[in-house]
Amino acid sequence: MRKKEAYCKIIDENNIRRNPTWFFNVLIAFDQLGNALAKGNPDNTISARIGFFMHHEEGNPSNFWKLLENVVNFTFEPIDGIEHCFVAYCHDKNEIYQKADWVSKIILFIFVVIFCLSFLILIIRIVAFLFPKVKYQYQRNGEVISLEIINTIRKEHCVDD
Repeated sequence: MRKKEAYCKIIDENNIRRNPTWFFNVLIAFDQLGNALAKGNPDNTISARIGFFMHHEEGNPSNFWKLLENVVNFTFEPIDGIEHCFVAYCHDKNEIYQKADWVSKIILFIFVVIFCLSFLILIIRIVAFLFPKVKYQYQRNGEVISLEIINTIRKEHCVDD
């Protein structure tokens, strides 16, 4: 996890900020609704909640969180690059995250697995292909940087951790 912790610091030190598009803002609003329904902080996304629990379960996250992370990362990769859940957590690392009881886990499962696999994976890929500007846009010290550069930084610090 040390490499991933370094990525959070790089975001802060290099003033890397997300500049979400309208499409991404709509997805975030839906995501926050799902997290609130699953007894989570309404200001957090499900993605950030997954990233938090993958990062904070003492190096041994449950299979439940691993499954959700794999589905969400795969779903959002075309518009936000690799390691979506961990990056969402890095951008919201000072928030409060609620543990998930069995009811919360059922709601999270429905939102993530059923909705992403049956609907969002296809929609996001079609929209990202037809409208490349819907991808998350990033800025470093006020200058726009490409998703490819973001992915290169993420590969150095997040992959195989």
